Amino acid sequence: MIEVGHPSLVNGLCATISRIIAEALPRIPNADGRTRVGFIGFDTSLYYFSVPRDGSENNEPSMLVVSDLDEPFLPTPDNLLVTLSECMANVQNFLEKLPTMFQDNPQTGSAMGSALRAGHRMTAAIGAKITVLSSSLPNAGFGKLENRERKDILGTSKEGGLLQTQNAFYKSFAVECSKNQVSIDMFLFSSAYQDVASLSNLPRYTGGQTWFYPGWNAARPEDAIKLAQEFTNYLSAEIGLEAVLRVRASTGLRMSAFYGNFFNRSSDLCAFPSFPRDQQYNVEVAIDETINRDFVFLQAAVLHTSCNGSRRIRVMTLGLPTTDKLADVYASADSQAITTYFSHKAVERALSSGLDAARDALQSKVIEILSTYRTNLAGGSSGGLSTHLVIPIPIYLATNRYSSTCEPSRAPCVVPRLDQECWSEEKRTDTLCKLLNLEQFDVRS
Repeated sequence: MIEVGHPSLVNGLCATISRIIAEALPRIPNADGRTRVGFIGFDTSLYYFSVPRDGSENNEPSMLVVSDLDEPFLPTPDNLLVTLSECMANVQNFLEKLPTMFQDNPQTGSAMGSALRAGHRMTAAIGAKITVLSSSLPNAGFGKLENRERKDILGTSKEGGLLQTQNAFYKSFAVECSKNQVSIDMFLFSSAYQDVASLSNLPRYTGGQTWFYPGWNAARPEDAIKLAQEFTNYLSAEIGLEAVLRVRASTGLRMSAFYGNFFNRSSDLCAFPSFPRDQQYNVEVAIDETINRDFVFLQAAVLHTSCNGSRRIRVMTLGLPTTDKLADVYASADSQAITTYFSHKAVERALSSGLDAARDALQSKVIEILSTYRTNLAGGSSGGLSTHLVIPIPIYLATNRYSSTCEPSRAPCVVPRLDQECWSEEKRTDTLCKLLNLEQFDVRS
């Protein structure tokens, strides 16, 4: 789903992404030959493209235009979704011609919401992954958004309002997509304001991801190369489909909260229309009663469909020893996992109670960890526990506290903070900790 209006022509997105997709088509997972692809362009109208099979009498793609944004409909039932193995050459031919079809397009509006509804109508019967590439703020049709950038409130307590969803359409539509096994990934390119807070709801509830490229322009080689590498890896990645996750634990333990991009169908069942391999998910476990056993067990089961169409279940069981010694708890703490968990909590607190509350919560946690260690363990009762085991946790949390996720904004807009929050919610633990980790140097002689 590609924006083909004037903003995407000015920054070179339409031409660049067409070339990248054409080159990456053979790398899309298609072991069983059933992968299907379709393309929709949008500005203030919707453009459907019908691609014939290879070897047809007429190999030229046809474009069908729909201007009704309130009730977008499918202009033809055939050839909008085509089998990639049967149409590879003609799809590549279409992508070569796509930039020239709109090279003089003066439209500056964006009907992304209506395009999303059209894409959902195309794919709801079979499930799909919808990829949206947009260069401007949606300002027409369903899900219309307004530029709510206010520089006068940046860095103040009122800035938290900019982190809230502006239009309820994006959450309700995402939930509807999740029910029909449709996942949405967002690639946002904008030199001006982009409402990441609203648009990121689409990936958040459908198991998708958000990529943001502020000020992207194809004229800069580093921008074009970065997009080519990331988008090619994205298209070629093998993922799980139609997945559900359930986590169980020993008696006395309860799953109290889940964090990540998915939709909670019930208190312990998470639904993923797509299951990427580079996301992380956090589960908060509550202790409801005294545990007298030597070990407790946690088990996560994922039921999913592989890229080649086989239905599989993966079960992971973890046994953990119990202890009544605080030193053992500190010695066995996973600093990166704890940091990821509190990053999620910070984003949650920022969205519900504001940035000040998120900063205070992280700061209080750092103080609590260090004071508990100093009071109970640093005085010699730690049984030889080394200080290097506890130090990484407050370092990570303090870095998070002063990252752009929570720190008062010094930038001229709030968009970088929103991008950082999407990173904190989506990226793998090792990737997130690399982002937060301070560069350290050994100053010993």
